[in-house]
Amino acid sequence: MRNIHKHCISLSLLVFLCVLGVGSCDSGSSGPDEFGAFYISKQFVEKRLKAPSTADFCSYSDATVTDLGGGRFKVIAYVDAQNSFGAKIRTNYTCVVKSTDGDTWSLESININ
Repeated sequence: MRNIHKHCISLSLLVFLCVLGVGSCDSGSSGPDEFGAFYISKQFVEKRLKAPSTADFCSYSDATVTDLGGGRFKVIAYVDAQNSFGAKIRTNYTCVVKSTDGDTWSLESININ
């Protein structure tokens, strides 16, 4: 019986620490961030592709995202997608995006080559 009580306390402590950890992670992000800029840049690029359903974007870790201040971010990344001839090619792109309220993003510039 003593072992069961000890395990219950340990389990309760573990659950408490997990909940505490998740809560602290959420409270730290209170505005636009690099990952949000990367995500929205993919949407802006996808709208300009010949075959958006074939798009395979690079991972976040392969992209370069720079905080320019004032809610502005520069994203340099690439996408593999089919061109108008059906060949899948890699295309590099650079976007400057701006978050106006944390949820709404606008495109300031885009260069796809």
